[in-house]
Amino acid sequence: MMSEDELIQAGLRDYRQIPLLLAQERWPDALALIVALQSQLELWPQSEQEPRWAGLKEALMQLESTDTDLDWQIAPLEQLRCWQAQCLHHLGQTSAAIGLLRALLAENPRAELAHLLSRYLLLKGDSEAAVHALNQALQADIYYLPAYEDLTYLAHLHHHYEVSFHLLQMGLSLGHSERLLEEWALACTQPEALSFRSLFLDLILPVLDAQRLPICLKVVEQLYLQAEYDHSEFLSYHLLQAFPENPTVLNLHLLAAMQLAHWGPVITLLKEKLKRWPDERGLWYRLAIAYSRWHMPLLARHALAQVLAGESPEPELKALAETLLEDLPDSRSLDECIAELLKESVLEPGFAQAILKAPETTLAEIGIGWSDELGETLKKVFF
Repeated sequence: MMSEDELIQAGLRDYRQIPLLLAQERWPDALALIVALQSQLELWPQSEQEPRWAGLKEALMQLESTDTDLDWQIAPLEQLRCWQAQCLHHLGQTSAAIGLLRALLAENPRAELAHLLSRYLLLKGDSEAAVHALNQALQADIYYLPAYEDLTYLAHLHHHYEVSFHLLQMGLSLGHSERLLEEWALACTQPEALSFRSLFLDLILPVLDAQRLPICLKVVEQLYLQAEYDHSEFLSYHLLQAFPENPTVLNLHLLAAMQLAHWGPVITLLKEKLKRWPDERGLWYRLAIAYSRWHMPLLARHALAQVLAGESPEPELKALAETLLEDLPDSRSLDECIAELLKESVLEPGFAQAILKAPETTLAEIGIGWSDELGETLKKVFF
C-alpha cells in the first residue's frame, strides 16, 4: 500500500499530466485521468488545517502555460472540473459540459468560467443564454476583454450597432485586443451601420498608435473603395497627424481629399510635404492636378516643370504629366494672373511677403514672366 506521501506525489504527477493531454487533444485519456484523480482525492488525508488538495496548489502554480481552452489559475478542485467540462465538450457531450460549468459558476462566479460557458452555449445555438453568460462575466470582472469581444461580435451579427458602439467604447479603452479592433473595423465599414459611422470612427482617435495603424489603414482604404470619401478623409487626416512621415497614410488621405475636391487643403498639404521631400515627382504631379482643378494653371505649369525636370521620370508619370500640360491654357489674362497669385498668397502665407520684397525673382521662381503692367497691378493689390 502506498504511503501518504507517495499517494500525494502520484496525484501531483497525474495533475501535471492533464494539461499535456489536453494540449495533445487526447480527450478520452485526459477525461479518464481527471475522473480517476477526482476519486483519489476522496482518499487523501485531510485535517482542518490541511485540506486534501493542499499539495496540488503548489503543483498548479508550477504548471507551464498550455494551449488549452483554460489557462487561468484557480483552486485545483475547480480546475479539475473545468478540464472535465472541456473534455466532455470535445467528446460531443456539450450539454453535460454546460451543466458542469453552470454548477461551477453558481459556486464561484468567475469571468473566465462564464466566458467558457458562453462559448459552449453559442455552439449549442442558444445565443440568448450565451449573452446572459457573457453579462455574468462582466459582472464578475468589468475589465474582462474577451467578454467585450464576444458581445460585440454578437451585436454585429444581429445588426445591433448602438449596442456594439457602447461595447467598443468600453472595450477599446481597456487595452489592446486584435479581435476587438477587427470588430471595430467591421463596424466602420458595414453599409448597414452608416448612421453610426462617425461615432465608430471617433472611438479609435484616443487610442491611435503604431500597433493599431495597420487595421486603421485597412478601414481607410475600405471606406475609399466604398466611395465614402468623407469618412475616409476624416480618419486618414487623424492618422496623418499621428504619423506625418508615413507615405501610405499620406497617399490614402490625398486620394480621399482629391475625390472630394478639397483643393485648397490638398495644395497646402502637398506644399508642406514637398518641403520635406522636394524630389518626390509624384507629389509634384498631384500638386499640378490640384492647381489645375482649382483654376490655377500658371502654378500647375510650374509644378509640372518640376515633374519633368532633370532626369526623365518614369514613363507612366511622364506621359501623365505631358497630357496634363497639353490640357492647360497657353496664356492667362492679367486679371486671371492676379487672381491666381492672390489664391497662392492665401495658400502660402510667406508668398505675399516674398512678392513685396522681390516680386520679379519670386514670380520667376514659379515660372511667371515679369511685365511692367503686371508689376503696377501687383503694387496696387499687394502693397
